[in-house]
Amino acid sequence: MAECTTLDSLLEMGFDRNRAEKAVAHTGNQGIERAMDWQRVKDKIARDREERARKFGGGSTSTGLSSPPSEAPLQSPLENQGAPPAKKDYDDCRIQVRLLDGSTLSTVFKAQEPLAAVRVYVQMNGANGQDFNLITPYPRRVYTDLDMEKPLSELGLVPSAVLVVTKK
Repeated sequence: MAECTTLDSLLEMGFDRNRAEKAVAHTGNQGIERAMDWQRVKDKIARDREERARKFGGGSTSTGLSSPPSEAPLQSPLENQGAPPAKKDYDDCRIQVRLLDGSTLSTVFKAQEPLAAVRVYVQMNGANGQDFNLITPYPRRVYTDLDMEKPLSELGLVPSAVLVVTKK
């Protein structure tokens, strides 16, 4: 009787009877390797759920299943991770400007330079003497004369941004 042999083998390996019977039934009695693979996947899913519950503060969602002896001790992800990375202060700001004719200009400014520096750069390199506004497409924002004196970092354009030139 193949089912009995597979079941007996799983019981000898330390699986409890209920889990062994489920593994044999769910794999269609296709052998001990399939049953062990199925059980290994079920155990991994249970461990992952518990790990996520601990990590995100959901408490324990243990199903009361006893795991077979594993080959290597598992480490908690909290042991593997250090402190979260600190928010980086950027010194430079990469700005890409889309001009009225569809062409682009791209350059790097210091994060503390005012938006007026970008405006002057655009006037010198592609505005063709036209009066224009600078906007960000998303979230849409039209920069005013008051914004021209603010640093790029304060305007949220650091570390990089796309500005669009529009007619006034």
